[in-house]
Amino acid sequence: MTKRQIIKKIKSADWYRQGGAIVPYFPSIPYRAAFYYFDGFNFYKGQNNYGYFDKSKQKKFFLQLLKKQLNNKLYLNQKLITAWRKLKKQKDELLKKINPQYLATLADKELLRFHNQINQALFKLWERSICLEASDPWSDIVLRKYLKLHGKDNIKPEHLALLCGPEKPRHLQREKLSEIKIAIKIKQKKNSEKDIAKHQKEYDWLGTNWAGVKLLSFDYFKKQINQTAKKSMNILIKEKNKLLFWQRKRQKQIKTLQKKLKLPTELKILFGLFSTLSDWREERKKDAMTTLVPLDKIIDEFSRRTKLSKKLLFFLDGKEFTDIKSIEKQKNELQKRTKACFYFVTKKGKLTAFTDKKAVSLHRLLENSLIHSKTLTGSVAYKGTAKGRIKIVISKEDFKKVRQGDILVTQMTRPEFMPILRKAAAIITDEGGITCHAAIISRELKIPCVIGTQIATKLLKDGDLVEVDANRGIVKIIKKWT
Repeated sequence: MTKRQIIKKIKSADWYRQGGAIVPYFPSIPYRAAFYYFDGFNFYKGQNNYGYFDKSKQKKFFLQLLKKQLNNKLYLNQKLITAWRKLKKQKDELLKKINPQYLATLADKELLRFHNQINQALFKLWERSICLEASDPWSDIVLRKYLKLHGKDNIKPEHLALLCGPEKPRHLQREKLSEIKIAIKIKQKKNSEKDIAKHQKEYDWLGTNWAGVKLLSFDYFKKQINQTAKKSMNILIKEKNKLLFWQRKRQKQIKTLQKKLKLPTELKILFGLFSTLSDWREERKKDAMTTLVPLDKIIDEFSRRTKLSKKLLFFLDGKEFTDIKSIEKQKNELQKRTKACFYFVTKKGKLTAFTDKKAVSLHRLLENSLIHSKTLTGSVAYKGTAKGRIKIVISKEDFKKVRQGDILVTQMTRPEFMPILRKAAAIITDEGGITCHAAIISRELKIPCVIGTQIATKLLKDGDLVEVDANRGIVKIIKKWT
């Protein structure tokens, strides 16, 4: 596809943007699954990724899901999640084969064939869960529509958060509960080494993200648990019980709230849909991160055979691994991609990649298409107001610049952001709906939060002085940093 054709396509649609710190290879197949349904583009500047989807196609997909769910409240679980878990098992069986010894025994063509099998399995898996991406820009809008329809648009945001939030504990909650249980054993002078080893095996993936694999070590968890064990037994038991009974308490609160609000069946089904999507997203997150570990080993093997660094190979799309010699010849192209690259995949799966100035100009055109005014607005995740200096956070490298009382701005918060989120006076994100990570965490930490602005990381700069009005979903720039 030519640059002119792509420009025409950019101007013909309304785009929804997401992204973060990512290397292109890891999410290339998930992105392909999304682009198959929604159309879109990918831009990378180093590991800073922006992915764009056609909002109208996302809307059509999400409304189809909603219609089926309203007709059968078990549709999502019975038809989609069950099928997704079956595909996950098939993918996991394939990935079990991956280890350096096995990969080294494969001839070049066998390795490429095996890699293609994995791509096909991943595509089917992500295709089955693509409704999660479809819901991102539309969940809040659909929710407001149905609340108004049933005369319930005066429900408080904190009550909506409860009704739409996850039903099951998140992975970080489960990891913390396990940590506390082991800490209690330590205080009781019981041997904890086996428990820590089991804990590590279950949660070592928590250090991994789309930008790279980092498996947390036994020593890391031992240090964390020993630190927790310094707390008094009373505090540990209190924290354990809070996490242990979190789900039961939530269910009781929802039951009481539903009775008080006299919710019609249609709204109950709608709230249930959002809760299930939230839980599924959390389940998929773990699967995605644990999948990156064997994929990283495959890249190691391709690096060994092509004599190209992993850093360069990470800028290949998953479907570009077709021939070892052709990969070797792409060294100069890949070096350009590491600086700036714009990817477009057709519905038939053909990839076009632009680099240098062409990539930057195409991305700028997409960015400008999102800016309809200089006023920054979004959805309210947690009410409140705050005033402070902006700190843009894309990757872990940006964590060190965040100070107590700063306004944290990012594409979307992720689990590894927790240490800096506690410092923030407020949170502003490009992405997200009522069940996104930033929304859930801001409610837990009671931090004012405005989500789904789409352009916060574009309009705001480090050092800008802003006022966040999370009661109305408005961010006002008081003074630009010069």
